[in-house]
Amino acid sequence: MHMHCWGGSMARGGAIKRNGRRLRLWNGHVFFYRVRYEEGDRERRQFHANVCAYSQKDAVALLEEFGMHESLYHFRGYWSPCWGDSMDEVEPERGVWIEFERSQSPVKIKAGHTYSVSGEDLGKEE
Repeated sequence: MHMHCWGGSMARGGAIKRNGRRLRLWNGHVFFYRVRYEEGDRERRQFHANVCAYSQKDAVALLEEFGMHESLYHFRGYWSPCWGDSMDEVEPERGVWIEFERSQSPVKIKAGHTYSVSGEDLGKEE
């Protein structure tokens, strides 16, 4: 499924200069894995993500760093070159933001952290 740049004038796309370097914005879908400690298995869950990076290759490397395996081919075909309305209040900087719940603001994720959605722990694929 291809993500489009929805929203009115607040949807941001293109490039933004920070510290003399050009950052670009994208949005698309990523997969996290729900961890069930008592059963020892994982269930794949899909979430909407926003990425700010220097290039498509850098964006894919960022996603990989956080355990989201994305090929450059897939990224080019399925990610849109903008941020949507949910990112209106976020200042662009290099990183990945995940919308775990539609009613909540996107969360900038950090490597090595486990995140929780509705009481369910999410982690990266091992």
